[in-house]
Amino acid sequence: MLGSMPAALSIIPVLLFVFWIAPIFPFLYVIVRWRAAGRAEPGLGSYSLVLFFMSGATLLAATAVSTLVFTFLTDDPDADLQRAMWGVLGASAAFFGLQVLVGRSLSPTEDATAATRVFGGFVMALSGLVVFLGLSTLCIALTVDTETMSTRTLDARADIMRASCSALAVFGALYLGSVRSMR
Repeated sequence: MLGSMPAALSIIPVLLFVFWIAPIFPFLYVIVRWRAAGRAEPGLGSYSLVLFFMSGATLLAATAVSTLVFTFLTDDPDADLQRAMWGVLGASAAFFGLQVLVGRSLSPTEDATAATRVFGGFVMALSGLVVFLGLSTLCIALTVDTETMSTRTLDARADIMRASCSALAVFGALYLGSVRSMR
């Protein structure tokens, strides 16, 4: 079933980030500024942007790992998709490392902790949403009547269950790590 999946689908995580997650930044930045209570913090905007890109790199890497786990669980893994996800994972890790270096060069202020918590909550909320959707999808796939399904439909159901399980494992770990770091 995966052999028919074009490797071009590997662009989906990037498109999700650009069109769905990126527009959220202004709202998060407003929250960070609001928590700063009107104090003039010239480095807070740059630090917030670095945290936003670190959050995006983390979510993109988790998507790549989840997709890799899915391809390893299938009977017929797609080598093109695996190579693409290894590339996305490597690029995400390199970009995350670059943002860490940039973040260290900025002088963190007293409001940096508040900004870190806001963007940590952002990662926690999005990973929790993926866990919820993965769990919902898995429960639906498990409760579907399989008596009248064709072999192709059963194969698709198995792929959906594998994808849900890989998303639950990877994003569940990210969610639990976010919860622990927020304490």
